[in-house]
Amino acid sequence: MSNYSKIIEEDCAHIIKRVGSSLDCLKNKSLLITGANGFLCSYFVDVINKWNKSLEPSNRCFVHAIDNFSSSKKTRLKHLINENEIKFYNTDVSKSVNINDVDYIIHGASIASPSIYRIYPLETLDANVAGTRNVLKLAILKKVTNVVIMSSSEVYGDPDNNNIPTNEQYNGNVSCEGPRACYDESKRIAETLAYVYKTKYKLAVNTIRPFNVFGPGQNLDDKRLVPDCIKSVLNNSDIEIFSDGKSTRSFCYVSDAVSAILLLLLKQPKEFLAFNVGNDEIEITMKELADLVLEVGKRVIKSNTNKVIFKKSFDVHYNTDSPKRRSPDLSRIKSTITWNPIVSLEKGIERTIKSYL
Repeated sequence: MSNYSKIIEEDCAHIIKRVGSSLDCLKNKSLLITGANGFLCSYFVDVINKWNKSLEPSNRCFVHAIDNFSSSKKTRLKHLINENEIKFYNTDVSKSVNINDVDYIIHGASIASPSIYRIYPLETLDANVAGTRNVLKLAILKKVTNVVIMSSSEVYGDPDNNNIPTNEQYNGNVSCEGPRACYDESKRIAETLAYVYKTKYKLAVNTIRPFNVFGPGQNLDDKRLVPDCIKSVLNNSDIEIFSDGKSTRSFCYVSDAVSAILLLLLKQPKEFLAFNVGNDEIEITMKELADLVLEVGKRVIKSNTNKVIFKKSFDVHYNTDSPKRRSPDLSRIKSTITWNPIVSLEKGIERTIKSYL
């Protein structure tokens, strides 16, 4: 077994243990996952597959895994291609979603990398708006038990310091113009659609606002900071930062995020629509993050990477409208489903680096 497979297997076991008996809601049920081949949603497929192995065949959850493979590698879930309880669909949810039997839905189909969605703004809008509406219409038609819509912390835009950490009641400081607007605004519209279906049609639905989730399986070429830094360490090259390094973020390891989202799906909290999901342990500057990846890399793989250097990006819009700070207030989710993040940033970086060896 490769390091990559071993670490994902360990993560899945950890997630199953954390979610615990709540998973029993999925026995003999069907789960639709859109964007199933992507970094975050592929974890849901792996988790359910591993959990299924502990059950009698008659009790297993059937997974409908949808992706159009526009921004992810087709090899991510190839190890599951022959599983009896998983069916894969090469489908664009912005065009249509037609599944005969579905009880729960995780809708994660989206172009999430800024370097990609700025090239494909219309496709990004389509996935987040038309795709979300198609999923919600299917949910009504099939009378599903619950839906979670993967939104984003980008709905908050660039909060002022008085709204850091940011709670779900903050309405955002965003613009409908600019190179990032196609993603930020379409995620906001997706949440509005969820609100309409919840209030008008009484659909059980929650929206999830992830804060900078990272971990094994993330595309090292998608131009986000954690994979950029790890790629440099793996290549024994200097870590390049295309900013002044002073912006801050709070990073969440993938197993923490997946366990939170599954608990929200299965516990179906009705008192709130939106939930932040992230790690409130530490808010760290881009420079501090790069230094930490450098330190962990030297320890884990004896990397010869020497330093962090600052450069100007050839992409003139690389930093346009990028928020200065991003950190979650997790009070709502902690009090609603009794969940908290437990994987430290350093440990998450270590596991992620090891997964690529």
